Amino acid sequence: MENKIIFLILFLFTLTLIFAQNQIYLTAGVITYNDVYLSWVDSLETNDITGFEIYRDSVLISAISNPNIFDYFDYALDSNLYSYYVVALFDSLDSVISNVEYINVTLPAPMNLTGTYNPPNIILQWDSPPFSRDLNMYNIYRDDEVIGQAISTFYLDEYVPPGWLRYYVTAIYDGGYESGPSNHFYNPSDVDDYEFAELRTELIGNYPNPFNPSTNFSFTLARDDFIDLSIYNLKGQKIISLVNDYLDKGYHSLKWNGIDDYGKKVESGLYLYKLKVSGESDLVKKCILLN
Repeated sequence: MENKIIFLILFLFTLTLIFAQNQIYLTAGVITYNDVYLSWVDSLETNDITGFEIYRDSVLISAISNPNIFDYFDYALDSNLYSYYVVALFDSLDSVISNVEYINVTLPAPMNLTGTYNPPNIILQWDSPPFSRDLNMYNIYRDDEVIGQAISTFYLDEYVPPGWLRYYVTAIYDGGYESGPSNHFYNPSDVDDYEFAELRTELIGNYPNPFNPSTNFSFTLARDDFIDLSIYNLKGQKIISLVNDYLDKGYHSLKWNGIDDYGKKVESGLYLYKLKVSGESDLVKKCILLN
């Protein structure tokens, strides 16, 4: 009996040494912004492994029944700090837990924010993040306070108060998670000799899109000019001309309620809207009407 007890103690001590010296070693890293790649090394030197369990923030996210698989992709994560560990499963032994790895996932911010002072308004424009994940909208900040939201990469801050102002934009992704800030744009609107960004002639877009029953088309003009903004079907036939006139430089917005030149409601579908400036350059974008 005494010999059996001694043998059991030695056996348990040996197992303790094995599991203290030989572990599942986990490494983790972020790929493509918000996808995490996990890989681990099995140094247990046993053939009893039946599989692995993957845990994120102490919650099981995957069970791998193949003992020869040693990596895992955790896709499309929201912006957050995550902890990971792997558990090795055995037929006849207790499970073994790997080291814990911490990963900070951040979502890309809008880029190339610029501003134009068109008294008394500020026109902000930026580029969307280089990212394919669903993006709900943008938050626009002035002096660290949210002053508005936008679907397109354009925002008009009307009746700007005097003084030095600091703007930046963040992206709001699906799930409500917010990116970090874009670059900053500073506007000292009460300083006469400040050189503001040059206003561009640009067809900004329409909102909402798709739309029902109406949408607004926004564009900017770099100078006073004669313009034509018209809607076309996919056959190239003109549906309606929203404006065909001389307009001042600056920001403009025109509404379309889905009717043609004869006042008749047009059918649901894809339409093109074209901005022609001085009868020369054509700027074209698409819109979708849903009746």
